[in-house]
Amino acid sequence: MACGLAISPSKPNVVYALVEAKENGIYRSDDGGSKWRKVGANGDRPFYFAEIYCDPKNENRLYNIFSRVHRSEDGGKTWSELLDYDHVHPDHHAFWIHPEDPSFIINGNDGGVAISRDRGRKWSYAETLPLGQFYHINVDNEMPYNVYGGLQDNGSWRGPAYTWQ
Repeated sequence: MACGLAISPSKPNVVYALVEAKENGIYRSDDGGSKWRKVGANGDRPFYFAEIYCDPKNENRLYNIFSRVHRSEDGGKTWSELLDYDHVHPDHHAFWIHPEDPSFIINGNDGGVAISRDRGRKWSYAETLPLGQFYHINVDNEMPYNVYGGLQDNGSWRGPAYTWQ
């Protein structure tokens, strides 16, 4: 069982829980966690992602990150897909919403970092950041040696151990 929690910055008594159990769902508390009610279903099974985020200025706007990203405008009752597999690399693991300007969002995923300045309508990939998630690395016996790696969802890569002569 997995559980993700989000506390509304604008109304701290509003707390959301993304729960993976026999009956998956989004639960909401309006009294800081004393009483809970199920408000809706989540977009996908949470498994190890299990993360939910609340907009800093609107306690009813939620983001659910997993292999895609979904957004709710009604406190978790209904969800729409914000990021599918075609616009930003999938498998989302990190999400940051600017506390003063919620239209500015940074998303960390298996492919690197994506940035939106319009609440997720358009995204740009941060191509200048050398980010990746390697599952396995190895070296060969060449002089100088080469480094090989299996990059998550992005094939196998090889490069020299040293770039200077």
